[in-house]
Amino acid sequence: MRRFPMWCALCVAWIAGLSVAARGEETGSSRAGRAADLDLLVESIRETHPEWWWHTPEDEWESHIASARVGLDGLSEAGYYLRLARLVSLLRDGHSRVVIPRDSELLSHTVPVAMEWFAAGVFVTATAPGHTDLLGLRVVRIGSVTIEDALEELSAYACGDNPQSDLWLTERYLRMPRILHELGWSDDPLRTDIVIEDTEGRRRTVTLDAIKTAPGQGVPRRAPRAWESIDPGAEDLPRFRTRRSEAYWMEFLEDSGTVYVKYNSVADMETDPFPDFCERVLETAQRDDAQRLVVDLRGNGGGQNELSFFLNDAVIKSPQNAPGRLFVVIDGGVFSAAQNCATRLETLTYAIFVGEPTGGRPNHYGDATRIELPSTGYALRCSTMRWQDSQMRDRRIWIKPDIVVNETLEDRRAGRDAPMEAILGVDPADWAAWGEVWPTRHWWRDSQWVEWP
Repeated sequence: MRRFPMWCALCVAWIAGLSVAARGEETGSSRAGRAADLDLLVESIRETHPEWWWHTPEDEWESHIASARVGLDGLSEAGYYLRLARLVSLLRDGHSRVVIPRDSELLSHTVPVAMEWFAAGVFVTATAPGHTDLLGLRVVRIGSVTIEDALEELSAYACGDNPQSDLWLTERYLRMPRILHELGWSDDPLRTDIVIEDTEGRRRTVTLDAIKTAPGQGVPRRAPRAWESIDPGAEDLPRFRTRRSEAYWMEFLEDSGTVYVKYNSVADMETDPFPDFCERVLETAQRDDAQRLVVDLRGNGGGQNELSFFLNDAVIKSPQNAPGRLFVVIDGGVFSAAQNCATRLETLTYAIFVGEPTGGRPNHYGDATRIELPSTGYALRCSTMRWQDSQMRDRRIWIKPDIVVNETLEDRRAGRDAPMEAILGVDPADWAAWGEVWPTRHWWRDSQWVEWP
């Protein structure tokens, strides 16, 4: 057996020591730069955001900033992120948020189940292999807190326009084990206990070990496609959940005389330019047997704002722009440019809104720019302008539906489209009074002031 020379061993040890020292110095400089990046974030918000002071008074801002600066060096990465996210959440602006570095440990692992909010509670809607027995079960607790308290606390770090968009963001946090650990809900940053309840009310505690995420994938809100889901098979999916890769598409439902337009993204497809598509929408709406027009915006997170004017114009000109014949389907996924589209349909047509409240405000901020925080690798996306598509006095945080239809777990599993069923049951005569109010005043209608749970 050959002996390893002593001088080689010493050299290896010396090089290893330099490497460890370099890593320590890098970590130390990153931690030392946290205060600088926090100050840069605050300065950038004040210089960039058009109305950073609108929802949070300046003295409250100062109090939060002072609290955020305390003990930065001793924080974990999750703790530092939450400090930044809390500050940005004071804007109440869904376009302004903290961007986590792709190589961050916060994105390296995920809880192996996806949890979503329904009116009846929070349920497991998708799981990684090995946890399919949890599908469809209600979540009662996350670690040491109730699911209700968890959602409320997480909403303080959700940079949304309103509680609907907050929910879409907090559902992502529920899959980030290091965030849950930082909040004190678990004893291990890569292990989380949840209490689940079955349909007969029986409860049990399940320990979930975090799993690694795919490189570059991070922790998106929606579960990976490889996971098992409560959704039915492709052949049983409801119409609005099909053809998701297409930004927009249309179908004429002959049995009900319905022109159905699914608007998934405010984008322009090369294979079917949006202006041409909207011309066909109007042509189809002018058919003698076209009784109603439905614009389905569910899940549309926005895009190129100006494009939706083509659709707005087609809807305004359609024969169905009359009380009881024009419908817009909405949910918490309606945001950004899709919210602009919804707001213009509200103020310029006789549309009846069906479903759940939108995730955006009728008048909101947008056109965010990215500002790098160089010491830590984080970034800030900050709105640069205010979009006002409704009345100046309109300070609503969302558009509420005129016909409330909450998606249920049972609907999701069965592939049922309850909002469309509600639309097909509408008698236009019941909405005759809708024509007595100018569309520009629709934002003040009774449905908008009903308390939302």
